[in-house]
Amino acid sequence: SGTGLQISGAQHRVENNVIRNNSTGVGAGTSTGSYATGIVISGNETRNNSTGVSVSGRTTVENNQVFLNTNGINADQSPLVRNNVVYRNTSNGITASN
Repeated sequence: SGTGLQISGAQHRVENNVIRNNSTGVGAGTSTGSYATGIVISGNETRNNSTGVSVSGRTTVENNQVFLNTNGINADQSPLVRNNVVYRNTSNGITASN
């Protein structure tokens, strides 16, 4: 069902949450019509989602545990993805595209 947390706009932080049982655990970027900039997604656990984390634009995804999803992290339009623990996702761990 739906997205656990959807973020758009500028200068938001999503930290230290457990996000599970959604279509997308955490979504940040241009899908809501505004360009993401300065968004930080850090220290979260995303599991049992179709997609754990889906981001685009100037977003930082770091220090998260992303597991037991169909797709772990989808990164589009050059976000910074670093220091995440990504495992036991059934299709892709991390997918990056421009």
